[in-house]
Amino acid sequence: MNTAKPLRFLDFNSQENPLVIIKQNLKSIQSSYLFQYLKDLDCKSLLIEDNYFDRDFLSEVSAVYCLSAKGYPNVCKRLHFFSSELTREKFALAAGSDEKSERELNEHYLGFIVIRPINGSPFGRTVLKWYADLNRDTPRITQPARVYVSSLAGVELSVNGLAWQQQDSGVAACATIGIWSMLHSSAFDARHAIPTTSIITEAAHSSALVGHQTYPSYSLTYPQIQHAIKQLGFSPSYTSGDQPGQFFSKSRFANICAAYIRSGYPLMIGGSHEDGGIGHAVCALGFREVAVTNTPVAGEVYLQDEEIEYIYVHDDNIGPNVRFKLEEETYSFEGGISTRCVMKMEKPGYLESDETPNLDNTSFYPKAVIAAVHNDLMISSDGFFRHGIILTGQLCNILNTYLRSQGFEEKALAFSSRFLMLKEYLKDELERQLFGQPELLSSVRMQLQENVAPMSLHLAILRIALPDSSIMVDVIFDTTDTDKNKSVFCHVVFDETLARIIEALPENMRLAEFGAKVAAYIK
Repeated sequence: MNTAKPLRFLDFNSQENPLVIIKQNLKSIQSSYLFQYLKDLDCKSLLIEDNYFDRDFLSEVSAVYCLSAKGYPNVCKRLHFFSSELTREKFALAAGSDEKSERELNEHYLGFIVIRPINGSPFGRTVLKWYADLNRDTPRITQPARVYVSSLAGVELSVNGLAWQQQDSGVAACATIGIWSMLHSSAFDARHAIPTTSIITEAAHSSALVGHQTYPSYSLTYPQIQHAIKQLGFSPSYTSGDQPGQFFSKSRFANICAAYIRSGYPLMIGGSHEDGGIGHAVCALGFREVAVTNTPVAGEVYLQDEEIEYIYVHDDNIGPNVRFKLEEETYSFEGGISTRCVMKMEKPGYLESDETPNLDNTSFYPKAVIAAVHNDLMISSDGFFRHGIILTGQLCNILNTYLRSQGFEEKALAFSSRFLMLKEYLKDELERQLFGQPELLSSVRMQLQENVAPMSLHLAILRIALPDSSIMVDVIFDTTDTDKNKSVFCHVVFDETLARIIEALPENMRLAEFGAKVAAYIK
């Protein structure tokens, strides 16, 4: 029978810190990574709930561990971390609804780790704050992140991130953990419940045509992963590598990842940590925006995301928010030589050096990308990306034909793609682009509401800009149509000069694929 236990308030480096104890005893990569990550966040103290019932672990106990003769307990610990000194007295003030005390707690709150009573894989649901983003020019994009709220003695502690946990091969393979993290995405908050790991494992094995024994869980095939996503009420979007051996070119991999992550969809990346090694899956949840490094050639189409250098993943073999650098390497295959994308772990230079083990030599070769998307999102990121190249190229040719005829210098154009809910585009996206221009913002929103045919719940946005990221036009497509049809609703023109050029073109040179015009500039 469980008995009540008082909350414990400890210094982060205390030998009683459960994370320190696990690190000393288990000596796992995950324990070393988590300890160093929190150290880099300047963690000073922690609060321990010794009795905590975790929904995911209770589901695992019900599915597997209740059958074990060992008699696993169903109670976890939950550790809360802070970048300030925390005492019982300070916490008690917040528990008394002192707004200042509760606000200060949240300002220093770094997140939480659930410790499961499983010796080999103790780290359950974990959400930790991102470390500082010091590069304002090329910000870190983490749209899938959401706010997690922990309630303790009436005190609400909030942290922004995406849940990670360690693989427990008794119940959940690495792909299962990847699906679990994907379905925590901010994109699904409003309409979907988050399944537990055991529910995901059972969904993957629910068809008699695929899989092996459900428990213990070893690994999932790509068909099983897609089957699980469908069983859980979503649509799987699968993209395989475009190079010999199913590897990805860096350009294609970077563009696909950016399109989904910008849209709030995390990605499962299947591949291996070594060339030809054992298969593994990680969950991508962020990337760093890229700056233009080369002077674009006038008249050419520039792919905004092809030069992305860094991607952030949850790896159940390492930890959360792991930074990998995207590189391109030459490799040999039967019949010739080609290039492929490789992800190499690289810790930011301004953080402290890793304690042993040093993980910066970890490499990962992606071979498949799988997203779980809403069922009404019928077009694929890859197909939309290819269409974007064609359409942007057509606009670039028309624009430069006109500029040459008028004696002006030709322009290069850049494009990127994303999927957004209609309400997100109308509210947040337009607000970002038209910040400080309330009258223009109102005009654009009213035009989209009144002058454009009813739009789908989710939109596909083709954003065409100058290489310096100055937006020229957003072309908005219907996501409920197919890759083949590519139905367009409208185009939102941010550049008045471009709008005038398009209007001045002969009828046979205009692009019908742009749909109705919405003016997003001051006339």
